[in-house]
Amino acid sequence: MIKDILVATDFSDNAYNSAHYAGAFARCIEARVILFHALQPLTGLNYDEIPLGVAMTEEEAQHKLDEQARELHRKYGISITRIMKPGYAADEIPTLADKIGTRLVVIGTHGFGKSKHLQFGNVSRELLENAAYPVLYVPPKAVFRSIEQIAVVQDSTELSLLKPTNKLAEELAQLFQARQTVLQQNKQPE
Repeated sequence: MIKDILVATDFSDNAYNSAHYAGAFARCIEARVILFHALQPLTGLNYDEIPLGVAMTEEEAQHKLDEQARELHRKYGISITRIMKPGYAADEIPTLADKIGTRLVVIGTHGFGKSKHLQFGNVSRELLENAAYPVLYVPPKAVFRSIEQIAVVQDSTELSLLKPTNKLAEELAQLFQARQTVLQQNKQPE
């Protein structure tokens, strides 16, 4: 079963919500949350291109990370580990996931991305396209409830890559007594 859940945060409202979703989920399965923030370099950006709340010092980011970790621990009674690294989230999340051997990454569906123009959703999109591990995407305002159904979308051309995801889905379906659905996606020839 899952021992650690890696939760990426950029301190946006969506990331805050996904951390609480992961906290409630972790409490149900008795897992630890690893709360991670990539301190994004802002070099090469004009001041007016930076959304409010993104530009922060390392000390400010550490304070926010610590504050969020304390809140999750108080609310859900779970173990929390905090990690902050300089870099782009889309690069650092896979590196950290591999290093700690996590079986699940939780991320909000929108936040601050890697793009010079800070387009929302870039990190989620990059993880969706490149992740070699299960990623749980939490939509804005989602609230964790007991899992009733699990859907796994898979590409028939890469079935061997889905074994960890399918195994995790089976374990969670058993734990929560949930229905499991596998959706087969076939790529169209170009």
